[in-house]
Amino acid sequence: MESVMLYQMDQMQLLTKQMLDRMQAMTALHRSTMDVLIEYSETCFDYYDKAQSMSVVFMQTSFDHAMGCGNGLLQARTMRDSMDIINGFSKKQIDNTLKEATRASELASLTLQQAIAPLHQRFSAALVRSELPDTVPEKKRSAA
Repeated sequence: MESVMLYQMDQMQLLTKQMLDRMQAMTALHRSTMDVLIEYSETCFDYYDKAQSMSVVFMQTSFDHAMGCGNGLLQARTMRDSMDIINGFSKKQIDNTLKEATRASELASLTLQQAIAPLHQRFSAALVRSELPDTVPEKKRSAA
């Protein structure tokens, strides 16, 4: 009877140790996942900061071009001069807008790649490490 109790105590200690090991592994997993999410958030914040500064620069240059166009219109002597100034301003604004849109698109694409890469690596590694439960029969395991 005593040997049965000792065996049960050993089994209980083993089970407790396994549970603690798995809890520590789960805690480490959650900690590393949070680190990745923090890195993702920092990358997104950097993008927001860069996009905001790009927007301010674009608005300032647009305003400067508009002021230059206004000054040119005040000095225009003929309707033809006015039309040329307005036409030049419109072309310059369209070109600047397209350049800025391209830069913003490239920045967004690059930032998305940088932000998603750690998440992708983290979850890919978690999927590779995951194991099927031992309760699944061998036939089903090989089919999956």
